[in-house]
Amino acid sequence: MQLEKSKRNRTLKIGYSSTNQGMILQNLFLPFVKDHPQVRFAFKEENGQRLATHISDGTLDLAVTPNYGKTLFLENSNLHSKSIASGKLVFGISKSNPLSRQTAIKFNQISNMEILYYSPVESSYLKTIFLEKFPNKIDSEKIRRVNTLEQRDMLVAFNFGIGFYPSPFMKREQIVNPMIQYLPIEDMDVDTTYSSDILYNPSNHKAAVKQLLTTIAVKKH
Repeated sequence: MQLEKSKRNRTLKIGYSSTNQGMILQNLFLPFVKDHPQVRFAFKEENGQRLATHISDGTLDLAVTPNYGKTLFLENSNLHSKSIASGKLVFGISKSNPLSRQTAIKFNQISNMEILYYSPVESSYLKTIFLEKFPNKIDSEKIRRVNTLEQRDMLVAFNFGIGFYPSPFMKREQIVNPMIQYLPIEDMDVDTTYSSDILYNPSNHKAAVKQLLTTIAVKKH
């Protein structure tokens, strides 16, 4: 029983919400993995709301998830977060669309286009976030979920919709999606802030969690 308890305490259960968050997770955790080879990892991909619930109930220890400046609707308000990458949301639009030749895009210019978002599970969480973040700018009927990031990117690339893309990942996006143009949102009355956050429960006393949070704080500083 002591051996099993020791194994559980050395295993970090980590959640992430997309390939982009997974990339940040790898870069962020690399120093910790090198310094703590005895720690094992288990991973789960979910949307931000479910990740928060899993951390609240102890199913997960930590998660890397986007923060759009809106609440995660946390059941447990004691959950804490640390920003590990920040920037802005920009429009991603097909280079075959004439709007791609502009230097910026306004919401009224894309009112007839679908806004595509990715969620690995059936969920309207991001749809709600975007409607709250950009009030009176988006028709709810024009927001559509797709099952994978790759599907979202392919539809945008071939001008079947438009997407929101976080600026911290622009270098990668420009390489993997050469048919997509990334342009800032021109509307001055909207909040385009974005960050990738690490989410955790301060009541989690697992030693590996505390060690990892310390490593992240030092690395960011």
